[in-house]
Amino acid sequence: MPGNQHESLDAAKAKLALPENALLEELGASIEGSEAIDLRTIKPEVLRQRALRWFDAHQGFLRQKICVDWNYKEKIKDPRYQDRLFLAAALADLVGGSLKGVSPFTVVAFLLKRGLEKLCP
Repeated sequence: MPGNQHESLDAAKAKLALPENALLEELGASIEGSEAIDLRTIKPEVLRQRALRWFDAHQGFLRQKICVDWNYKEKIKDPRYQDRLFLAAALADLVGGSLKGVSPFTVVAFLLKRGLEKLCP
């Protein structure tokens, strides 16, 4: 992982500690176009729906990047990736450069909570 590995692990740990709804609300608030909106006036369920729509729109990209390009099913056999924290940091690094305006750690933490087996059947 390029960059400061300790910072990546800390960021991954913080996001993995959040419940799914909090991750969705954070993502919904950070999606491009949110700058012009007063987020204090938006209900949490609206932010969650916005995040779920974002995931639907980016599912193909995430599947290609994680499941195919990174070869998730093979990589997960490596004992290093059995550590959820290390896996989260590696995946955030993998997709981070391609995601605009959203935290890769938030995206990856949500995917891990939902189960990567759903993304990479």
